[in-house]
Amino acid sequence: MLRRPPLLAAASAFALLCAPIQGAEDAFFSRLRSGVSDLRGRSSADVPAVGNARPASYPKAGRDSLLHGQETHTYITRKGIEAYLKRYASPELARYGEAVVSGSSREDDPFDNPWNQGIPVLRHFWALRGGKYCGMLGYDSSVNRAHKYFSGGYGMDGRFDSGWGGNGGKRAGKKGLGVIGLYRKDDKANAFLYLGQALHLLEDLTVPAHTHAWPHVVPDMDRYEEHLKTQYPRWSKLPESIESFATLYDLFENTGRITERYDAGFGPGPFAGVSGTVDRGSRRRKRFTKKDLDAEADVLMPLAFARAAALIRFFYSQVDRTPPRVTLAFPIATEASSAARAPSSRIRLKAEARDEASGVDRAGFSFEVALWSPDAPLRWIRAGKTGGPSALFEAAPGRMYAVRARAVDAAGNRGVSNVGYVIAGPAPQVLARFAD
Repeated sequence: MLRRPPLLAAASAFALLCAPIQGAEDAFFSRLRSGVSDLRGRSSADVPAVGNARPASYPKAGRDSLLHGQETHTYITRKGIEAYLKRYASPELARYGEAVVSGSSREDDPFDNPWNQGIPVLRHFWALRGGKYCGMLGYDSSVNRAHKYFSGGYGMDGRFDSGWGGNGGKRAGKKGLGVIGLYRKDDKANAFLYLGQALHLLEDLTVPAHTHAWPHVVPDMDRYEEHLKTQYPRWSKLPESIESFATLYDLFENTGRITERYDAGFGPGPFAGVSGTVDRGSRRRKRFTKKDLDAEADVLMPLAFARAAALIRFFYSQVDRTPPRVTLAFPIATEASSAARAPSSRIRLKAEARDEASGVDRAGFSFEVALWSPDAPLRWIRAGKTGGPSALFEAAPGRMYAVRARAVDAAGNRGVSNVGYVIAGPAPQVLARFAD
């Protein structure tokens, strides 16, 4: 029979028996309100929004809260941003990245959310097998909460959550002003802060306890999350590509379905955890060995990095409608009459592109060429494969070509350059080797 420490037993019983009473929750925490802001070395005043500029400073991220490892969240968020910027050249995200990191850390903090909730972590769960709105102990599901962050208080059913604003909190939300609304109002500092808080919810869905609504109110009630609090730096490899999802719900559900395969908790028995859809209790029966926890993290940590980057990409798909500005770096002649002759018929085409918002896809350039004739229309053909900002084109010696480049950003907007002209040089010489 499994023997549990008294504290774990009491916490498990409490978690299973207690009911969500928002008023009692806030009353209990109100006595701590004056000291809440000092839990992680932050001043009592929130950093104000400053329009299109970054706030003057962000709170230090990294210390653990009472319930969850915030260092792990900030680490995952930074990795997601790093992965995104490795693929997409976004000046804006590079500028506001620390606001995103700050939001991902602050989402665990009492009274640091648009609802002014004292225990926000209670809304960081989604038991997928129970339906869209199945959170922990009757509280809101994390996927529904994420929709409210994006929409400014509106859930998946389109109804407004009255708790979003009018609660007297220093960060009380405003109706309709979530990630999308704030961004469109050019309040990017707060838009990216909310984006970080939504990212936190998605990152939690890469922890099995959060997909099984398993309460873990004291250390060691969930061995996997405790394991990550100290071991997370061991996983650092970035995803090769950034996935695209049509809806926020699809992104959250797909992530949760992978994570719910694994067991949660600290051992076997009805009060020591929840079995995963694939594990079916196998890790629980072995009491979550280090080998099992590492194997779990080998899947779920890379998933967390990838899905953090995917959420950023989804965000930009909702707000960025401007195509990249594309210019040819070679050839640069914009008139056929001024076309220069290339050194050989093997021509290296080059382009540059810039997209201030979602960022140019560093591997999304393509080139098209057409034989130029004053008496015939241009017939464009692809030169090489889609890839980086240069391509090698094998031209017919002495012929003139029209050239143009295309680029795409993370939101799928496509830009095209001006047309440039070049005359192919002679064919490269081939030196034959003869046997002695």
